Amino acid sequence: KSYLCKIEKNKIDPNKAFLREICSRLELSDDKVDFLFDLRDVVIQTIKAFIVDDENYIAYAVEHGRGFKNYRYTIIKFIHYLSIKDLSAASRIHRELLKIITNMSDFDLNIFALFSSILSLYKFEFKNALDDIEYMDVYGMDNNIEVLKKIVDFEIRYAMNTYDAPMYYMELKRILFDIGYYPLINKMEYLLGIFFIRNSCDYSLEALMDKMSDKKLYESLKCFNAFMNNDVVTLADCNDSYLNEFALAIKKIVMQDEKAIMYVKANKRDYYRLDYDQEFLDYLMLENASRRYDFIINDGIPKASSRGDGFLEKFYIYELTRMPKICRNRSLFRAHRMVNTFKVEIGDYDEERYEE
Repeated sequence: KSYLCKIEKNKIDPNKAFLREICSRLELSDDKVDFLFDLRDVVIQTIKAFIVDDENYIAYAVEHGRGFKNYRYTIIKFIHYLSIKDLSAASRIHRELLKIITNMSDFDLNIFALFSSILSLYKFEFKNALDDIEYMDVYGMDNNIEVLKKIVDFEIRYAMNTYDAPMYYMELKRILFDIGYYPLINKMEYLLGIFFIRNSCDYSLEALMDKMSDKKLYESLKCFNAFMNNDVVTLADCNDSYLNEFALAIKKIVMQDEKAIMYVKANKRDYYRLDYDQEFLDYLMLENASRRYDFIINDGIPKASSRGDGFLEKFYIYELTRMPKICRNRSLFRAHRMVNTFKVEIGDYDEERYEE
């Protein structure tokens, strides 16, 4: 029993012959035993499947290991729930794994940190995602683990709208080319294009779009860029059949399509997706300046600041400058205070502080 306990707590590297004898007494089939012995490689293949959206392999890994209760198989189930965007089940598995992290090997601990970061990203908890991803050490680990880490690294900085996002993209693009994950480059390139639009990097955007081969991604960027620049003519000319869901929703709202609200609700996501911002669309559908003002002050900026969404922080402040509000300067001051200190109490905005 003491020997088994040491195996369970990852304190010893057990003799494989002894492990096979244990499996024999447990009456495990040969394929189950082989799966158990190959579990490290299965985890790596599951990560590769997650990168390329191969849900079939991930489902196979989950089904083939059914009955095992070790933490490595639990990590595979964690990856599975994230792949199908079942955040409730993923959070439950995450809590289970948190209780036993002291027993994990360095390999498994790094994998757990990586997918913990992805869970936080899907839940809009960008700062937590950044903390988890920075904990990782991929030195000497499989290339697929390094690739996924760099993807998540870039996506977090894109979501937080940090100035260094393009540098992380260039590093990611290099490794995607080296390994041959070419379709992923288009997806990441599209996110970089949105980043350039959000930050008015016109020359960088033009150079990027000149080289884009994917018509749908190109037209979607063109649509979003027209919206951000108040170019209604270009927006109206965008071909609906080439627009993704987010770009099409923006066009319908701006063109005051009566079916816009119905369309947005029908496409409403119950999971995080980098190129479909439901909160942003909800704001655009508000009918008048008064409702938009209340949304920004009471809901929009507090949420954006708490999760570190740099784009929405700046966008909402810019929106305030355009509103016909008597106390607009005071409102802008309050918004800046929320962004920079995360404080929303009315007491922070007394006359002395305002004058300062």
